[in-house]
Amino acid sequence: MADAPPIRGSDRSTVLDPDLGGVSVAAEAPRAPLSTTDLEDIERATIQRVFEQVKGDKALAGRMLGISRATLYRKLKRYNISMGSPGSSSHTLQ
Repeated sequence: MADAPPIRGSDRSTVLDPDLGGVSVAAEAPRAPLSTTDLEDIERATIQRVFEQVKGDKALAGRMLGISRATLYRKLKRYNISMGSPGSSSHTLQ
């Protein structure tokens, strides 16, 4: 009987965990690092979502995000997120 070819496309491998008495466990293979653009898209979406949840309350949004109001203003401007009155949602995610 011929050996089966390795399964491709799997991002998990099986390893023996000595802390579990040599029990076989699945371990995730390292993934490619996120690009700067990916990180910016994630940050933009997170800020947009929080800003909408707090209905435009910049102080509360900053606290929820763990950033100062000044940093929040800078990021709102950078990502062109509407800073209109609370409750306004003139900017939508695409």
